[in-house]
Amino acid sequence: MSASEREIERLRQRIRELEHLLRTHLRSDDLQMESGVSARSGEPFMHLRWGDQAGQFTPAKAREHALAILDAAAASEFDAALVKVLIDRFSMTQELAVHFLGEIREARGGTDQASRVDAGAQPENEP
Repeated sequence: MSASEREIERLRQRIRELEHLLRTHLRSDDLQMESGVSARSGEPFMHLRWGDQAGQFTPAKAREHALAILDAAAASEFDAALVKVLIDRFSMTQELAVHFLGEIREARGGTDQASRVDAGAQPENEP
């Protein structure tokens, strides 16, 4: 076997190893982030991948998105607590409590979708 044939075989083996790692260690729904530096400009960037979607952000844009995610996470916890209190303490139906939440969000100028009643959109760890 020539040196070039050995190199080709070595590369094929490495490709098989990498494909195995991709199949076994990376779920398609994992959110992956990685820092980077542009080879052309030397500017920093952040690479984001989620499933088969990918993109790059400046550090400022990445921080903006991160803060929006943190805000939404905090809001979801507050919203859940509010709906629970409206149902448990004020005997509202689920539908009325969620509608009330939607009214509150609309009054404060929110654009999220809290007022949508979607029984199929439960968190994965919920029964």
